Amino acid sequence: MKTVICTAFFALVSYVSVAQIKLPVGFHCILGVNHPNESYFTNGNTTFKTYPWGHEGISGLEVVNVLQTEQLKFQKTKDNLYWATGKVEGKYIYIVLADGMIQFTVTSNKNDNTFSDYCTWMLKEIRREVATTDELYFTDFNGKGCFGIK
Repeated sequence: MKTVICTAFFALVSYVSVAQIKLPVGFHCILGVNHPNESYFTNGNTTFKTYPWGHEGISGLEVVNVLQTEQLKFQKTKDNLYWATGKVEGKYIYIVLADGMIQFTVTSNKNDNTFSDYCTWMLKEIRREVATTDELYFTDFNGKGCFGIK
């Protein structure tokens, strides 16, 4: 009886809620060659990628210190997200760190209204989901994730 109660309690306590951010129509998965973390979604012009830091106890500031460069200066929002934007290696990039554990990135060859709209949309979706979930990742419009390697 104790085993059943302990198992049930552990299952309730260890529950991890997972949510997905469905990308707009037209984005498809490109699987990584060497590692699943190389996988990303693209429509040919704009790329969305998540990167889980996956280190328990690492702070958002520690992640920022790793990622911050001369081209990317991070700022902290009132709701504890970190964000940065800039041009790195010829591409425009926008990064949002949720809880210091998940890095959401959108990159584009052009710094145009479409890139700006995708950045705004991504931040809005992250804010909407991060308050209610432990794990968050991108999917295509049909809900299919982008995991694995070629």
